[in-house]
Amino acid sequence: MKTQALQTWQIYGIGGLACAAVTFCAWNFIAGPALARHQHGRDLKIEMLDRHRQLPKLSAQLTVTRRQATAVHEMVEQTHVALQPTTALNQRLAQIESLAGGCGVSLDEVRPGDGIACSHYQSVPIRLSGSAAYPACAEFLQRLHATFPDVGVKSMDLAAANSAKTSGATFRVELIWYAKSS
Repeated sequence: MKTQALQTWQIYGIGGLACAAVTFCAWNFIAGPALARHQHGRDLKIEMLDRHRQLPKLSAQLTVTRRQATAVHEMVEQTHVALQPTTALNQRLAQIESLAGGCGVSLDEVRPGDGIACSHYQSVPIRLSGSAAYPACAEFLQRLHATFPDVGVKSMDLAAANSAKTSGATFRVELIWYAKSS
C-alpha cells in the first residue's frame, strides 16, 4: 500500500510540474508577449493622439514662421548690401574718419582688429575713441548707420569730459564691419 501512495504522490507531483511547465510556457511565450504588444500598442496610440492634438497648434506656428521667413526674404531683397572686401579696410577707415570730422567728432584713436571669418562674411572689429559734444556723437552714429549699412555698433561708452580744455564728452565705440569673405 505504501508503494501505491508513493505512485499517487509521484503522479500528482508530475501532474503539478506539468501544469506549472504549461503555465510557464503559456505565460512566457503566449500571454506575456501578447500583453507587451498590447501595452506597446496602447502607448503608441496615446502618443499618436497627443501628437494629433498638437497638430493644429504646430500648423499655426508653421504658418506664422513661413510668413516671417517671407517677410525677412523680402526685406533682404529690398535692402541688399554689397559687402566690400577686407582689402578696402584702409579706405573704409578713411571714410569713417571723414564722416566723424563732418559731424564735429574728434577721433583720437581708430584701430582695426583682426577679422573673424564666418561662413558668408568676415567681421572686422574697429575701435574708435575721441571726444565731441553729445549731439555730435548722436549725429555721427546716425550718419554712420545711414552711410554704412555694413557697419554695426557693438558697444559704446560715453562719459562727460574730465578736463576743462575738452568740452562735451569722451567716447569709445566698438564697431563691427561686415566685409566680404576672401
